[in-house]
Amino acid sequence: MRDRHTEPWIVSRYAFISWSLGRIEIASPISGVTFQTDNPDILHVIHTFAQAKTIEEVVRTQGKYP
Repeated sequence: MRDRHTEPWIVSRYAFISWSLGRIEIASPISGVTFQTDNPDILHVIHTFAQAKTIEEVVRTQGKYP
């Protein structure tokens, strides 16, 4: 039986996100790179790019996030 609390969240075919014990992990199976952080602000960044935007649009609307 799969545990929904530890199962990765598939954002797209390019990224999987999991969160366990306060650690957020974003993995790209295409590149083999995994990014880990305990800063939940990364979720805001992911949400901001949920719909295609240029970096300039994000900076203009979410100025406090580089």
